[in-house]
Amino acid sequence: MFGIHIKSYKNKFLLLAGLFVLSLIFIYKLSIVSTIEQVTVYNQLQKDLQFANEQSGVPVDMNQIRVVATDSLSLYELSLFEMINSVISSQQVHINEYSNDAKDQKNGLLMVTHTIELSGKYPELIKSLHQLEQRTNYFNLSSVTFSKTKNIRTRKLELILKLHYQILTNNENYI
Repeated sequence: MFGIHIKSYKNKFLLLAGLFVLSLIFIYKLSIVSTIEQVTVYNQLQKDLQFANEQSGVPVDMNQIRVVATDSLSLYELSLFEMINSVISSQQVHINEYSNDAKDQKNGLLMVTHTIELSGKYPELIKSLHQLEQRTNYFNLSSVTFSKTKNIRTRKLELILKLHYQILTNNENYI
């Protein structure tokens, strides 16, 4: 059939066994080795992330963010954070970062600029943004930026919404 005629069963068996061993080596080199390397890298990254979180105190999930927020934010900022959390909890949107960026004091007024980074699907981000814009008694949005980043865990693209908002107050003890 293939032009090769092997007359003894012993030679046929040795040839098939050799091809089988070669195919196992080929499969091992192409897929199994790279998978084992990726699992090792992933486990090391998880250990590094856990160590970095323990050392820096950077929150990992929403419950830890609330603990940090209650410790480091004023009552007004805490109520603002809770309002943002209540708006996005109805959507499939997650808070990635919440920071107090800049403070500027002029003529007895204090202007504080905050940044919040949200991730999720576009329709949910737009709905959350709309709901936040409708609550004008809390803050003024100064900048809204969308960007795409690749999530290291899921290896999928994520849409990131970065909001910069400002609060103007006459209270010097605000922060």
